[in-house]
Amino acid sequence: GHFTREANDNTLLVLQIETVKGVEHLDEILAVPGIDVVFVGNADLAQSRGCPDNMESGPVRDTVERILKTVTSRKIIGGVNVIDPKIIAELHEIGARFVTLTGDVDLFIAGLGSVIKNQRKWPKSRIR
Repeated sequence: GHFTREANDNTLLVLQIETVKGVEHLDEILAVPGIDVVFVGNADLAQSRGCPDNMESGPVRDTVERILKTVTSRKIIGGVNVIDPKIIAELHEIGARFVTLTGDVDLFIAGLGSVIKNQRKWPKSRIR
C-alpha cells in the first residue's frame, strides 16, 4: 500500500548505455516508461567501439554527445563519467546533468599510492 507507493515515488531509475549495441537500440530503450537518467558508460563504450584509450574524444565523444542530445530531447536527464574536468562545461551545455568525475580504478590507484607513500614513512620497527 502506502510504503510501495512512497518507495516508487522516491526511486531513481538510472539506465546505463555502454556498448555499441546499446546505442543502436537507444530509441527502443528510451521507450521504456519511467526512466529518470540515462548514464553513458564512456569507458566501456570506448572498449565496445574498439578505441579503449580514447574515451573523451573522437568517435566516442561524438556518440556521447548524440546520446546526451537524444535523451535530453525526451526530457530525460543525461549523465556521463568524466576523466578530464575541463570538458564538464562542454558536456553540460549539451545536456549532461548527472556527472561523475574520475572512475573506480583511478580512485583505487590513487588510494593505493597514498598508502604506499605513507607506509614508506613508517619506522622499520613497525613493518613486519
